[in-house]
Amino acid sequence: MPRNLKANTTAACAGVLTLGIEMAGGRLLAPYLGSSLHQWAALIGVALVSYSLGYAVFERLNRRGPLLPLLLGALYVLSLPVWFGAVADRLMQLPFSVASVGAAVLTVGFPSLLWASLLPYLQKKVGPSASSGILVWSVLGNLAGVWGVAFFSIPAIGTRMTLIVMGCSGLLLALLWLREFGKISLLLISVLACAPWILIQSISSAASYKPWSGQSENPFARRELVEMRDSAYQQLAVWDDFSPVSDLKFRIFTIDGNVQFAWNEKSDLARLPGEDYFNFSTAAVEWVAGAPAKSVLIVGLGGGLTPWQIRRFFPETEITVYELDPAVIEVGGRVLPLARLRDARIHIGDGRLLLKQVQKTFDYIYLDTYLNSYVPFHLTTVEFFRIARERLNPGGILVANFLTAFRDTGLLAKLEATAQSVFSSVGTLELSGTINTLLVASPEKADLTARMSFAAERGAEALRPISASARKIFRRTAALASASGSPRGDLLTDDKNDTEQRLFETHRRLPLARPY
Repeated sequence: MPRNLKANTTAACAGVLTLGIEMAGGRLLAPYLGSSLHQWAALIGVALVSYSLGYAVFERLNRRGPLLPLLLGALYVLSLPVWFGAVADRLMQLPFSVASVGAAVLTVGFPSLLWASLLPYLQKKVGPSASSGILVWSVLGNLAGVWGVAFFSIPAIGTRMTLIVMGCSGLLLALLWLREFGKISLLLISVLACAPWILIQSISSAASYKPWSGQSENPFARRELVEMRDSAYQQLAVWDDFSPVSDLKFRIFTIDGNVQFAWNEKSDLARLPGEDYFNFSTAAVEWVAGAPAKSVLIVGLGGGLTPWQIRRFFPETEITVYELDPAVIEVGGRVLPLARLRDARIHIGDGRLLLKQVQKTFDYIYLDTYLNSYVPFHLTTVEFFRIARERLNPGGILVANFLTAFRDTGLLAKLEATAQSVFSSVGTLELSGTINTLLVASPEKADLTARMSFAAERGAEALRPISASARKIFRRTAALASASGSPRGDLLTDDKNDTEQRLFETHRRLPLARPY
């Protein structure tokens, strides 16, 4: 291969790998540390420091050619799927800033440093007249790494297989420079000997990977993975949990390894412990003043269990859904409750933007976009709640599903205060036996407890057929408490918002299975 062609090819491929590992690292960290402003700041900062150190300090690694840095970087990336999960669980015990930076160093720091150290060698290799071309090819490779991994590789083959492909590409690239290394040293022989073992372990780890290791309610039940895929936003998985003594089957939906719901299509309502918030989101159709809601907007599809239940009990209600991730709609439309829901109006896009653009108003707006691993900050602000209030009809109701653990970190109080600054009546309903707290808001001054208690009596008749025990859950609405946040407190706005920073502490407090 001509000298310049080999050098330019190496520069381009190294560019792909250095920023590709940054994109893949962000997805690898998300289930543990979230996909927040702070986590991406840690990743980008560590990457920049690694590039600088690699370029200015560690170019000495390439005195005999770029073979060794290429090999070490490739093997490190190949090993990430094998050991990262155990280390990340321990990092979760550290302060947020330390955990974020430490995780970024472990994922992108070391390989970025090694691959960035190639550029000085390649520039010297081609000479001063062609050294600028090396930088051009490196930048082009950076663009290919960012766009290729984010838009194509992760959604198509997943995060783990993306890391394996990147590692194998680094190994192949290293072979181009095998002759340049000269005499084979003991160190090189050792590195090459480790390569097959690490590759086998990495592929085995990816092949046997299960995104959720939660225990079945019945230890004798049989569990099967129905589907698993990475989307542009998150990892989705669907499981079937079979009873060993009957034909009862629960279909379990997970996002980033955390259970969203367990659905049995023969049941009228979600009945498993911890799932009352689906039933209350259905009962909230009755909380509108005067009569059941004629129009419902659900922001956050989540597999379609809530709209499916609403349709079963309120067949005349018009249902509109906003969902950001097209993959959720595609998977839900085949193997989740959404597949049984034929007449909902589903729109793809960001809930806030769609809500701002729509001219229609609704009787009931349900927000279900706050995952344990990610809180979209722009759906927590004064500005967002103002948009939502404008889209509510007189007597309408807004219900937002939050995690009760948000209270322990101060986030729930801020959310309550923010809602109070916009809505005339705000209350919270902590659902016993679950990890959920519902925030209930109305544009007008209203006795929400009285309204919900009346709806509970009316709903016992409307939500049929349900068992007597299931009917009781709708009579617990007397537990509705006035929002504890103060509207004069520190409100969440588009300009000043710390939801992502508080999320890490929330995530640490939740006893959820880790997907990696």
